[in-house]
Amino acid sequence: LIHNSEILKIINDSKSTTLSSTTPFLKSKEKIYWILGGLFKKGDKFDLDRKYFKNIKAFVYGKDRKKFVKILKNKLSYNLSKNLSEIIEIVSKDIKSEKKKVVLLFSPAAASFDQFKNFEDRGKKFNELIYKYFIKR
Repeated sequence: LIHNSEILKIINDSKSTTLSSTTPFLKSKEKIYWILGGLFKKGDKFDLDRKYFKNIKAFVYGKDRKKFVKILKNKLSYNLSKNLSEIIEIVSKDIKSEKKKVVLLFSPAAASFDQFKNFEDRGKKFNELIYKYFIKR
């Protein structure tokens, strides 16, 4: 958890490298803006009960974004972009229209090596972007 206010909770789970490791975070009644992407891990499955789908909007970036879309299609609404910076910019504009509290979940469900040295580098970049777009210092 890197931020929590009346209107926005931000979670950085950059360590997440599979869909199954992300699933527990998605089991919520809260509105979730889920940022995911990178290098898809072969054989990974998206096993989330359909009752949660309406609460989640996915923002997919990275090299294997089309593989993720095949899995999420007809389940979640989603936006696509090539990189994390672009996707954060899209999310920031989208969240501004929300009236109720939302959760911004960075849980990539993928390996980070398409754009980052490792998951720690990916998490650090996410935090930098969050401060740029959401939390003014």
